Amino acid sequence: MNLRQSKTFCASLSLIGGTLGAAGWILGASGELAWAGRVTESALVLLCAVGVLLTGGAMWLLWRTGRSLNALVVINVLLGASIVFGVLALWIMRSRGVVAFAVDSEGNYPEWMAYAAPVALLAIMGITWFPPIRRRLQRTKV
Repeated sequence: MNLRQSKTFCASLSLIGGTLGAAGWILGASGELAWAGRVTESALVLLCAVGVLLTGGAMWLLWRTGRSLNALVVINVLLGASIVFGVLALWIMRSRGVVAFAVDSEGNYPEWMAYAAPVALLAIMGITWFPPIRRRLQRTKV
């Protein structure tokens, strides 16, 4: 494997890892719902996670077709997709009354814990706009 193939492989692997990380909390909620026996709700939440995965796939396709993407754009698009689809998943779970089961399959934890993930993602997005971090991410090309 030459250097160009190695860089392409590592960049693809990091983009796939970032996509799975962005969708991870939604996938975890879907797994907890499935474990609790809430199959319909689990499938709906899983579709929201698939939305994040498709967004990551679209970013990968843009990169593979020659678009020059900087790290700031990739990070913010993936986190933004995670927030949008995650809030949609929370809305689905809240409308069906199963938010507590998304945190713990037995429903022993309070519902408000499920709402911490989007707030944490917004905080991470805010950190990426801190000037020294933003300059560094803008210089880094994917």
